Amino acid sequence: MIELIFLVVSLSAFQETARRRGLKGWPFITVALVGFLVFGNLAMSVFGMGPHFFFSWGWLGLTYLSIFLFGGLGRSFRETWNCPECRLFNGPSTIVCPCGFRPDAGSV
Repeated sequence: MIELIFLVVSLSAFQETARRRGLKGWPFITVALVGFLVFGNLAMSVFGMGPHFFFSWGWLGLTYLSIFLFGGLGRSFRETWNCPECRLFNGPSTIVCPCGFRPDAGSV
């Protein structure tokens, strides 16, 4: 049961991170969920119950890192930045403000 709760929290983090990187979250959530089930079941059938955890959660970790690769090709700002439209402070890895503002690398 606790694994299911962590999975839901992880997938919601996928959605939020993808949105802040200027991407849609549902493709990453779909790939993460399918891979979680496939690699987890494959590891359980081949190796037993022990490595199930590492294969399934490892896949989620790799899928989460792919958000940064596909969203902005891994780029980020040097420091936190303030959105001129909504005045929200954003972290350096945020490329698109939640209000929809897309800053240039030189203007922030």
